[in-house]
Amino acid sequence: MWMVGREAEQQILDDCLHSPRPEFLVVYGRRRVGKTYLIRQFFREGFSFYATGVAGSKTRDQLKFFNNALQEYGCPQKRIPEDWMEAFSRLKEVLNKTDVYRDASGRRVVFLDEVPWMDTRRSDFKSALDYFWNSWGSAQEDLLLIICGRRLPGSSTIFSRIEAVFIIV
Repeated sequence: MWMVGREAEQQILDDCLHSPRPEFLVVYGRRRVGKTYLIRQFFREGFSFYATGVAGSKTRDQLKFFNNALQEYGCPQKRIPEDWMEAFSRLKEVLNKTDVYRDASGRRVVFLDEVPWMDTRRSDFKSALDYFWNSWGSAQEDLLLIICGRRLPGSSTIFSRIEAVFIIV
């Protein structure tokens, strides 16, 4: 679908999509301003993996929803991951499959939406995401990782190594 407006944001998405290196993009802004819509429309729903957090859900439920998404993208394991480290390990397995979806440029695009909701109190979400990106994702030249939410999650070492950030207002 053709989009009107948001040219600067679309240019950032396009630059990340066609970059010769791994990219980690954070998109955040107020509620109901079109963050998710922009990303979904730009990529035409063509993701190698997509999952969204659910408002008000505890860690166990967030892991259940993430696991459902993993299964939709070909993860054979039915058991809910014990923690976020295990969940991201399974994501890596899904992304390493030979039949994983790649967009026309050959990129594997991972979109994690409503990330602040996934990052529940006392969960290990940020450290697991940090480990996923630093130990594996940042070495995958064809990977574009997009996280989105209304606010940037609390301080973590990973957010000092993000390739691009844009705020939608």
